[in-house]
Formats: sequence, C-alpha cells, structure tokens
Amino acid sequence: MATNIESYTHRIGRTGRAGKSGVAITFLGNEDADVMYDLKQMLMKSSISRVPEETPQA
Repeated sequence: MATNIESYTHRIGRTGRAGKSGVAITFLGNEDADVMYDLKQMLMKSSISRVPEETPQA
C-alpha cells in the first residue's frame, strides 16, 4: 500500500485509461491503518468507485 493517498491515486489511476474500465484491488494490513480511513473516504466520494463491505479479520 502506498504511504499516502496521492501516491495511491497515481498508481490506481493507471488501471483504467483511454476510455477503458479497470479493476484495482488493494490489500491492507494493520500497518496501513493511518491511510485506510482517507482511502475509504476518497472512494466513497467517487461516482465510479465501489467500496465493498468490510471483510472480517481472520
């Protein structure tokens, strides 16, 4: 996981380009807690992103 939202957005922005769709899957661990909240807020504001239900911890 990128250490900040700007880096994450840059990486994920390369998924679907030139009018094509794409899917980006991000796996997060406990060490990513600082950026998780910002990521979820950003995705929820997007009209084209889907935020899946939270997965229970194993």
